Amino acid sequence: MSARRDIVPASFVNLAPGPLVHGLTLGEMARYVDQRLDKPARLRVISMTGWRRSMTWNDTGRAWVPPSPNLRSPEAALAYAGVALLEATNVSEGRGTESPFLVFGAPWLRLSEFDDPGSALEAAGFRLSPTEFKPVAEPAAPNPKYADEVCRGFRIEVTRTENVEAYRLGLELVVRLARQEGFSWRRDGRALTRLLGTTTVYDALASRRSVAEVLAADTADHARWLSERRTALLY
Repeated sequence: MSARRDIVPASFVNLAPGPLVHGLTLGEMARYVDQRLDKPARLRVISMTGWRRSMTWNDTGRAWVPPSPNLRSPEAALAYAGVALLEATNVSEGRGTESPFLVFGAPWLRLSEFDDPGSALEAAGFRLSPTEFKPVAEPAAPNPKYADEVCRGFRIEVTRTENVEAYRLGLELVVRLARQEGFSWRRDGRALTRLLGTTTVYDALASRRSVAEVLAADTADHARWLSERRTALLY
């Protein structure tokens, strides 16, 4: 959950403060931002009843309404914070398939390099199984990577919905994929910087830092975030 914010170009996808997985409701995020404005807005957030922070989507009993055309299930939303890092690479994140963000791959991907017994997936809540898919252009993905090409890759199964480690999943995937000959970063890594709002993650990955080292570098920032956000919490 990278929490660092360097001086990088602002974009629609990196404006929110805090780590990638910030743990706030939209109302709480509005409160957090408003509390730090020089001129606070006339903001009123109405608290929900019957909802607890420990709940997963399935606990609510409500039907899933996609917040984005490519987030078609609660499971895809859980994986999104990690698998979305592949948008900064030449690996398909599943756009143009029936399961965006729950499949990933490329025509050049070698499945055998994921079979090393010492490289078992450590991200809690997820499991990988080999698959093939062919992205096709559609309204939700008019220009998917590798359109009409067969991609070798993996399907992501969400094995539990509480305390999942989506950001760790994304880092683990990028580290493994970067070892393969066909892998490349989009815009020489600037695409990842744009997604995260920080250069530190790309710099660490380009320097062959381990997932554990990348996560450890954010420990102090995470502790600071958890403290700063307290006054915005409603639940």
